[in-house]
Amino acid sequence: MEEPRGPQITTRGSGFYLPGHFRQERSGGATPAPSAGFLPIRVSGAPSVPRAPCGCGQGIPMTIRGDLLSVDLSNVFQMLALNRKGGRLTVQDQGNLRNKRRLYVKDDRVALHESLPERPIEALLVEMEVLSYERYREVLEKSARYGTEPARLLQQMGILDEAQEDSVRRRIAEEGVLEVFLWRHLTFELDEVAEPPSDDAPYFGIDHLIMESARRQDEWAEFVETPGVDRQIYICGDPSSVSAVPDLEPVSRIVLDHVDGERGSPQIVEQTGLPRYFVDVSLSVLHQAGHIQRLGFSDLMATGDRLVASGSPGSALHLFRTALQFDRRDLALHGRLAHAYRADGRVAKSAAHHRFCATRHLDAGRRRDAITLYQTVLEMLPTDFRTLERCLELLAEEGSIANADDHRVCENARKLLTFYLDTRQDERALVIIEGLQRLVDDAELIGFAARLYMRTGQTEKAAHALLSQAASRQDAEDLDGATDAYRTLLGIDRKNRQLYQARIAEIKYAQEAKRRRKRRARGLLAAAALLVVAALGYVSYAAAAVSELSRLPDSDPMDMAAAGRRIQRLEAMRGAYPVTLAAFEAGDRIERLREWTRGVREREEARSREARHARGPVVAEATGSFEVAVGLMERGHLEAALERLGEAISSVDEQGARWAHRSLAEQHVQDIEVYIEEGERFFAEGRDAWAAGDLAAAHAALREVIQTYRWLPALGGEAIEVPVRVVAFPRAARIVVSTDEGTIVSGSGQLEFAAPHDRLLSVNVTLDGHVAVTRQIDPGQIWSLSVVLERAAAIRVTVEEPVAALRPLSDGRMALVARNGKVGFMQMGDGHARTWERGATLLSAQSRPAISQAGILVATESGLLRLVDRSLPRQLWNARLAVVPHPRYVLPPVALGSDFMVGAWGPDDQGVIARLSSAVGRPVWEFPCRGPAQAVATGTRGVAVVDGHGALHLIDPLTGALRRKLAGPFGGTPARASDGRLLVHKVGEGVISMTWDGADPRVVLATSDGIIGGPLDFDGTIVVAQHDRLVVGRGEDLQDLSVGIPVVALVGGPSRCAARLADGRVLVIDPSARSIAFAARGGRTGSSAAIALTRAHLTLASGPRELSLVPLH
Repeated sequence: MEEPRGPQITTRGSGFYLPGHFRQERSGGATPAPSAGFLPIRVSGAPSVPRAPCGCGQGIPMTIRGDLLSVDLSNVFQMLALNRKGGRLTVQDQGNLRNKRRLYVKDDRVALHESLPERPIEALLVEMEVLSYERYREVLEKSARYGTEPARLLQQMGILDEAQEDSVRRRIAEEGVLEVFLWRHLTFELDEVAEPPSDDAPYFGIDHLIMESARRQDEWAEFVETPGVDRQIYICGDPSSVSAVPDLEPVSRIVLDHVDGERGSPQIVEQTGLPRYFVDVSLSVLHQAGHIQRLGFSDLMATGDRLVASGSPGSALHLFRTALQFDRRDLALHGRLAHAYRADGRVAKSAAHHRFCATRHLDAGRRRDAITLYQTVLEMLPTDFRTLERCLELLAEEGSIANADDHRVCENARKLLTFYLDTRQDERALVIIEGLQRLVDDAELIGFAARLYMRTGQTEKAAHALLSQAASRQDAEDLDGATDAYRTLLGIDRKNRQLYQARIAEIKYAQEAKRRRKRRARGLLAAAALLVVAALGYVSYAAAAVSELSRLPDSDPMDMAAAGRRIQRLEAMRGAYPVTLAAFEAGDRIERLREWTRGVREREEARSREARHARGPVVAEATGSFEVAVGLMERGHLEAALERLGEAISSVDEQGARWAHRSLAEQHVQDIEVYIEEGERFFAEGRDAWAAGDLAAAHAALREVIQTYRWLPALGGEAIEVPVRVVAFPRAARIVVSTDEGTIVSGSGQLEFAAPHDRLLSVNVTLDGHVAVTRQIDPGQIWSLSVVLERAAAIRVTVEEPVAALRPLSDGRMALVARNGKVGFMQMGDGHARTWERGATLLSAQSRPAISQAGILVATESGLLRLVDRSLPRQLWNARLAVVPHPRYVLPPVALGSDFMVGAWGPDDQGVIARLSSAVGRPVWEFPCRGPAQAVATGTRGVAVVDGHGALHLIDPLTGALRRKLAGPFGGTPARASDGRLLVHKVGEGVISMTWDGADPRVVLATSDGIIGGPLDFDGTIVVAQHDRLVVGRGEDLQDLSVGIPVVALVGGPSRCAARLADGRVLVIDPSARSIAFAARGGRTGSSAAIALTRAHLTLASGPRELSLVPLH
């Protein structure tokens, strides 16, 4: 099989990047290499403290995030349980962002971290068989009649007591966890340091949740997801009463009561309080039976219109969204959605549908209709700048303003223009200015446009705009404004410099003529004033003015500051002696001083322009070198880029010029130097590890070079050779590795070779009697590939019932257990002679049955234990454990002599392990055990149980007395070794062999990692399953068989064992050869109980009603 790519792990820290490359952030050290098969999920870890140097990270709190791509939530739970990780697990459904659930994982148990919203419980009581359907209807009628809550009525009627309320709360919590398994496209986040939930929060075993979710997922895919039941609206097909369909289950009758042509699956779930799984499956059953019918497109539209008109836009929205499945581009439907969303107060959603309709109108050439819709959006969302810009663009294309709404768009566009100018969003401001200029005639817009063109470097457009502004100001007799515009043009348009100077001279001449006319007028005015006030002492008044004026110097000032002070004194004198010749003279001096200051300012600006013009070529040349260097960096020519950047920085430093790109150029120099240093270190580490034979470390370091440092000067962007290993099972299989140019290596069993990282390799594995496999491998991403061939010869057998478990009998037959609890027998060979129990059952069985001389014991999920005759499929007796009447988890039974070991646990995780007499079906003894326990091992000298806390209990098989309790922690499944001793896995040490009273412990398989399957003993050779690999060996002599896909379970046989993978395949392992014999194709959601090994065949469920018989030899 091909190894999936490992997760992308990102650590936060300081980093660098090169243009055209991915940004690679580091906190020190090499990026860890992917192991031989991570779960196919993307994960990013952010440790709260630095990792240990070994990289193991054991015991360090982490926050783990990821999204599930090709596996379900079961694999995440198994991974967390295997690594003994716990904390708050937040799960988000990307398909529906309102679906979010916070769980808490502790050891191998799960609880809700937060309470679910309150919902009615009476329908759930019907499903739990506490209420009948008739009593349920009676309670609802009384509740409506008296205005009392149904739950309170149930308490008053004595139906709902405190214990049942606890059971209901626990059931609601369990359904809240199970619902998450039905979500698709999940993202998750594990916070190990989060506080646990309250002490009374119920916990559920991970194995129980996984088994139940697998069963529900099968039914969900067949009855709900494929026909799309959860995305439809139904109406009753027959208006008769519910009593007319007594053959329906009570839950289906409750769902039928709520089908009214308006409510969909989510609304029924909300109003009844039933879990989503039961509601959707019931709708599927009702639809298949013809009791309900789906609403068509026209019916959905009509019903939605009626609901909107009656003031229920929220209810109408669900119908309109359902109608989108028929035609997602229907304008009338989107218009209804927009209207309903607005009536419901959700203006953002309404605006989105209006924008969609506007786009469709534009596609059809209806511009004015689109403008009207965009104006409607702006009425709802005045700050929707993108829509405002789009509306202005369409109005500019129209070329005119037609109504008050168009005027409002222009006014809002001017306000938005001011905002863009204040925030220096020049490009967007120019778009608005150009649109407004096509609709309104405003000289101010011309000035805005000119400044923006200059700011963005569009010199020609700026010159054209300034020229227009100067002309318009000159026409308006704003000569100073026109002069300023022409002076600005002198600095940006040197080609027409003489023209602008001539214009400035003309304006100055006109200004001087105007001033002369003013002076003559003032002289006449002064003469008239002298005549009028001569008799009143005007002469002395004028003399005082002349005296005051004489105190002020009339020469040119020393600098601009002195000129400013002199102008202020002249202004004060002219204000003190108005209407005098001295005052007029003071005005003339003020004009001359102002003219002098303008001349000085112009000369300074000219010198500044000349200096900028002299440094301009140097800065331009440096900018050009910078742009060339950036291009060289993007193409990987780092040494040439360093040289260019150094020349640019040196040139501007010599001239003392200011350069806008200087800091960025220095940053690029630093980035390139760090890049080269880090890349050379990784390349050396990869080569050293390869020479030492550590291919995993070598590939990890070289892959870092490939992904980030490929453009090292020493490599020049050429392909890098990396190590590759291909392993085939069976080992006799022939391997041929080739590229488009031909075969590069071939051989059998295992190949190790070097390959260029940039060429895909085609790996072809063949062996007679097996299905040939061709895989593509990217050496730059994957260094190890394991391929297991499937055995070609397989007999397919179709059975009458969906098989849940298989168990071989000593007489050569195979015992079959159906999901409904029925038992049958099948003759091995062709598998066609089958005998089933008569009659139907309503049980649910998924665990492997136990077989003794007394018969076959089947344990159902409800806690019923059935003993079936080994010769004929008929029931001998059935029984229950009285101390646990309503179990939450039932242990798969195990034979103990002619009797059986069974176990069950209630909602509070309290339960018992019991020895059940095969003669009468009653317990011989019971042993209280806090659980749920995962498995029990039996021998003639003892019974061993690992409880829910990882403690090992060693029990006397005759009396049930506890001999010894070992704290552990222990994991996996305890088993009986080939020498009669007890085998058990102890976390941190490995597989231990001991006596049945816990004495003489010996390590028979040294592996400190946790296991999820086994141990199994084959004449001293131990087999265990660890996440995505199998370990076979004795003591410290181990053989690691990496398979790259998570292993779900390990099943033993007479001489071989089988491992079920997460993708549904089953691997057959030969312990004597310490190798994988072959693979077989099974059902993806099948249980490990539906796998059985005999000496001649592997039998497994490849479908709900299909078995595959694969020869072992």
